[in-house]
Amino acid sequence: MGSDGQLKQDMRNVALNLTANLIWQLLVVFSALSVIFVLRATEGEGLAAEIRVPAWLILLIAAGGIGTAGFVYVTSKRASVVRGRRQATKSNVALLASRRRVDASSRIIRSTRFGRWPPNEDLSNRTNFRQELEQAIVDEGADVRRIWNVSSAADAERLKLLLHRYEGRTNHSIRAYFGVADHLMPELLIVDSRGASISFASTRTPHSLDWAVHIKRKDLVYVVRDFFDVLWDRAEKILDSGEITEAGRAAIARFEANIPTGGDRNR
Repeated sequence: MGSDGQLKQDMRNVALNLTANLIWQLLVVFSALSVIFVLRATEGEGLAAEIRVPAWLILLIAAGGIGTAGFVYVTSKRASVVRGRRQATKSNVALLASRRRVDASSRIIRSTRFGRWPPNEDLSNRTNFRQELEQAIVDEGADVRRIWNVSSAADAERLKLLLHRYEGRTNHSIRAYFGVADHLMPELLIVDSRGASISFASTRTPHSLDWAVHIKRKDLVYVVRDFFDVLWDRAEKILDSGEITEAGRAAIARFEANIPTGGDRNR
């Protein structure tokens, strides 16, 4: 999406949120005026008074209330939280798979690979996520950007393997950080026009991710995407539109020459 298109989209999102806030304010004003009207119309008797109201007016108010509630729900209630490694990874797979609801020529995926996992963990959702990502890159030609945190020998080896696999795929780019403490940064997944996910380190085992916040509200999705773009701009270029960079090769070689101690547990 170009800068003009992005600006128009941002303006629409701001307008929607302003409209939702205005509706809430009008409801508050309407409620207050209704109380005043009832008190004056019943000469202060309030709920003890008997008044006649046309049926069509009651139906109109009810329909307006339902419509308003639906509008506010759609525009402002767009987030959910899941806890537990299986649930978090399952919901991320579902978010990635939802890209199929977007036109093939407009599929844009932004993802990080920062988390660490217990050794020898057999989790089908991780395999499913890799398969979905592979299909998006190879079969669908989706615009996919990934940021890695390379913090072990296994990371470096897998990264080199994927570089050769995706070399020449102009729709795929990879950038990386090297040796950053894996619990410092959340994992991000942004699927344009579908939503975003932020997965955090566990409070019990800081080297593992086991809960996630999923967001569908567009203005909040843009915030997550902006955070991704900040990380992207500062990361080392490894695979640039399908081309393995010399700077990336050198960065991997430097890391391998000084591999930190510790287990290789990254996914």
